[in-house]
Amino acid sequence: MATEDKSGFLSKPAVVQYWGQNSAGATGDGQQEPLASYCDDVTDVLVIAFINEFNIGGSPGLSLPCGSDCSSVGSGKSNMKNIKTCQESGHTILLSLGGAVGAYGFTDDSQATEFAKTLWDTFGNGAKGGERPFGDAVIDGFDLDIEGGTSTGYVQLIAELRSLFKSDDSGKQYYLTAAPQCPFPDARMGTDITSGLDAVFVQFYNNPCGISGAFNFDTWDAWASGAGVKVLIGIPGAPHAAGSGYVTIDTLSSTLSQVSSSSSYGGVMVWDASQSYSNTDPSPNFATALGKLVHGGALSSETNHTTLGGGGNSSHSIPVPAAGSTATTTTTDNGGAQAPTATSSSTGDYNPYTTSVWAPTTESPMVPTTAAPGPATITATTTLIQAQQLAVTQKPNTDHCRKNKPKEGTSAVPHKDQLDDAHVKHQ
Repeated sequence: MATEDKSGFLSKPAVVQYWGQNSAGATGDGQQEPLASYCDDVTDVLVIAFINEFNIGGSPGLSLPCGSDCSSVGSGKSNMKNIKTCQESGHTILLSLGGAVGAYGFTDDSQATEFAKTLWDTFGNGAKGGERPFGDAVIDGFDLDIEGGTSTGYVQLIAELRSLFKSDDSGKQYYLTAAPQCPFPDARMGTDITSGLDAVFVQFYNNPCGISGAFNFDTWDAWASGAGVKVLIGIPGAPHAAGSGYVTIDTLSSTLSQVSSSSSYGGVMVWDASQSYSNTDPSPNFATALGKLVHGGALSSETNHTTLGGGGNSSHSIPVPAAGSTATTTTTDNGGAQAPTATSSSTGDYNPYTTSVWAPTTESPMVPTTAAPGPATITATTTLIQAQQLAVTQKPNTDHCRKNKPKEGTSAVPHKDQLDDAHVKHQ
């Protein structure tokens, strides 16, 4: 029996979580549960990661615990919870392409056109009878996490997928998203690509433009507001889920209170579900507190299953909008899903909606922000960030494919699929 319809997740702030790479298992912080275990009132969208081998003309390669036979993920053999279960409860299920490791990309637009048809027939509502790793389950769209190769073909891929979506006369809503790094524009997914999307899950971590650094949401917001794209703020779900950029619920609350009035604000993206649900700070877990925050609940000074902790003041400073940008207050239909106001040294707009995977392979120094920078400072910072991006020759960010790092005194033990070099890790 269906619950509240969450399929229109772009209509109000949403919580998006990546699933498939068992990031918490690699760091010893927990274990990944079956997909539908996370289809609750906390999470609105789950992004299955990854298709890491395009194999043009053949079958796409999946980097998942199920390997090439993922029918249990889709149709639910035995007691396995599945894609259909999530969709029936009103959740959106996307499938991400790319990652930090894999064999993917196009040499020209004709390959992109061919691959779009392969995706549609294999995971969408296309021609039946061929190989379908998820059985008869039909996913709700695709996400781009392009960390390697060139930009060739992706504009065409988006256009062809849009055309195929329109061929479905069932009335089903489909989405296209991407996960760029916060330096704007992303080194591999420029605005020619991202402008054709519905939303971006921007990785505000593993970069100097993270929430606790030279936070550049206003730059993304200025672009997205004109492009009609939603921006989600991407964060790690636990301290070990990324090399840098994890923030507490208190800090995140302060940030969202400053940016949630932006017309482009779409919610928060998390890497990944295994981390955020295993992270017990605050109780019962980070994911529950995040859901309460994003969906409109105030945080109180005590934490339990019904009253979440947080709401403290933060010294985080948010850049003011760049010259010429505007902020539009939007009334949502979720009871006013804006974060509670918290003390902050500045005001600004935030545009959260991306999850790109490219970034420097080593942690970049975070730029301290003691006062809100003006437009000139923002421009200079953006230029510096872009230069840092290009200076590392656009190598893949291993922290996005392996967003987690081991705890002190431990080593990350890969699960069986992580032993396969051909499989992508978004961890």
